Amino acid sequence: MFRMDMDKQMKREDNKLKKIVSMVIMFSMVFAIAAACGGQSAVPPSKGENSAGNAKTAEGKKVTIRFATNYVANQPMGPMQQQIIDQFKKDYPNVTIAMEESAGNDLQTKIKMDAVSDRIPDVFNYWRMDPVFGLDSIAKSGQLADLSDWVKTDPAFKDLFDDDFWKTASLDGKTYGVPIVMYFMQMFVNKAILDKEGIPVPQSFDDLLAATKTLKAKGYVPWGINTQADSLANRLYNYVMNGMLTNERALKMHSGQESMNVPEVVKALTLLKELVVGNIPEDAVALSTDAVISKYINTEKSALFESGSFSTPLIKQEIQDKMVAIEFPLIPGGAQKTKTIEKDLTNLYYVSAKAWNDTDKRPLIQELLKRLTSRDAGKLYVEKAGQNVPMKGVQIDPTKVGRLAFDAQKIAATMPANKWLNAVMKPDQRTKFESKMGAFYGGQYTPEKMAEELNAIFYSK
Repeated sequence: MFRMDMDKQMKREDNKLKKIVSMVIMFSMVFAIAAACGGQSAVPPSKGENSAGNAKTAEGKKVTIRFATNYVANQPMGPMQQQIIDQFKKDYPNVTIAMEESAGNDLQTKIKMDAVSDRIPDVFNYWRMDPVFGLDSIAKSGQLADLSDWVKTDPAFKDLFDDDFWKTASLDGKTYGVPIVMYFMQMFVNKAILDKEGIPVPQSFDDLLAATKTLKAKGYVPWGINTQADSLANRLYNYVMNGMLTNERALKMHSGQESMNVPEVVKALTLLKELVVGNIPEDAVALSTDAVISKYINTEKSALFESGSFSTPLIKQEIQDKMVAIEFPLIPGGAQKTKTIEKDLTNLYYVSAKAWNDTDKRPLIQELLKRLTSRDAGKLYVEKAGQNVPMKGVQIDPTKVGRLAFDAQKIAATMPANKWLNAVMKPDQRTKFESKMGAFYGGQYTPEKMAEELNAIFYSK
């Protein structure tokens, strides 16, 4: 019943998103025609000038910048972002920052509705431009600023982010966002439990399977993960599928460029079934990430855990002290020969095209964004807000983030990145995928049948 209700809700959200996107496209065509008939021409992007100097040209003029965010006061990033904004306002007393706050996912609805009425905020933080979040359509409609020339030429961004993060910030060859916060998928084992049961810390996939079987025989629920939408179990799916196929080929399959009904996919699903099916909580489909950590990891009913880096603070400190971070092993017979890790951006700052074309606002927005995405800001986000950041060269005090999180970050920093497979799925495909995978984890499909089901979802040729 829970799954059916959730699927209905997700279908309703998908339908709402489709309507919004259609309206965005319609309105963007109208505004494009209006601009062609006499609207202002775009202001050419600055070519690497010092933006603080540029910002001074706006002094004396009263300027208001609309700033939309879900980093609200009771959210860890809220006070940190506000601290930087408050200092900016002191330095530029002629500037008013009009905050437009929305909690959590409500920000998605706000930005989509603002796009329909052609009133995108001047600056806002938002998720990646994956189809499921809807910002890709807004960018294509021309309502987001193309920041490409600025971020390529301004010295403030030199060697600040890896190319992989700039790729996530880009769409159709244009850079629309500046990275703020990242995530990676970390794997922990409760070494105290493994030591107690005589199980070595897994180094290979065979070791991981052996540990899973032994833990189950000893009365544990081996994996403390869930199977809800955007589940931790599906993150294991990502690792196994990427390891068998390579991330590049797996992305092609999940974006409909290649059939999934092939022996390699069946083999990957066979290994996933052996690893997960029967080895997860019976109520996995009803648990959020917070709940599964509380019920199975913090109580030591489970010894194996794989989740996003944002979830580490949810683990009790006394349990963290018993855990160690490990690399997800290579898949036997897989095409991927080097260990990789799933990591990408979770949030970026974006600018409206209208604000970017405003000669008074642009230099001020540039200065504000550079402050919000600097190494100093990154250090603040990590040590004060417990976030993971994409800025390179940030000197972090390990005592302020905890030994387990620090060790996991060290592993993530040295490994090549895999892109999340869900990122290339269309919203309706993702809904079907998560439903079918939930059934697979419940033992309802064989690997062979599951490969057919996946092929039907993603491959239409």
